[in-house]
Amino acid sequence: MRDNAFDLRVVRGGHDAGDGSLLSAAIRMKDARRIRASLFGAGLFAEPSWDILLEVYIAQEDRRSLLAADICVDINAGWSSVMRWIRVLRSEGLIEGYPALPISENTPITLSRKGDEKMVAYLSITH
Repeated sequence: MRDNAFDLRVVRGGHDAGDGSLLSAAIRMKDARRIRASLFGAGLFAEPSWDILLEVYIAQEDRRSLLAADICVDINAGWSSVMRWIRVLRSEGLIEGYPALPISENTPITLSRKGDEKMVAYLSITH
């Protein structure tokens, strides 16, 4: 299975050079999703895996630690749902949690290198 349809090496330089535009793009996406949820209802467009990736990316760019429990609050989702998606994202190699197992409320969640590269690529292409 091909990892993605384009070459991530095309996106050069990682995070934008100090201007924060990728971080701003991620925050705008997060805000737009919250507005959409408030207008249409949270369940209609539920994408917890994407919400988790956005939260973790934003936290890392803000140089904040993000615990598993924080994600539940930030994306307004229950513990079991967040844990299910964290396990999926971890199995895809997109996020890391320390210690590896078991994940508890106090487990710090970070993007893996692969996850960071993909978020940078996506934000670079879409903003």
